[in-house]
Amino acid sequence: IRTLDGTDIRGEVFLEGTKFERRVSSLLNDERTFVPLTDSEMFINGHRVAHADFICVNKNAISYVLEE
Repeated sequence: IRTLDGTDIRGEVFLEGTKFERRVSSLLNDERTFVPLTDSEMFINGHRVAHADFICVNKNAISYVLEE
């Protein structure tokens, strides 16, 4: 996840539902306000600044999302 302030967040996200519904786009477009991530790391200008076992990212703060 790249946030609007330029922070990169890498982590695991659980996708619920049927095979067709298990898409990041479904998660981003559902009614929830936050995206939950586990085992996440935060990077600013390429430098790791934090680690969190669990974090929720407000969807309004997200610039874009890339899947690995």
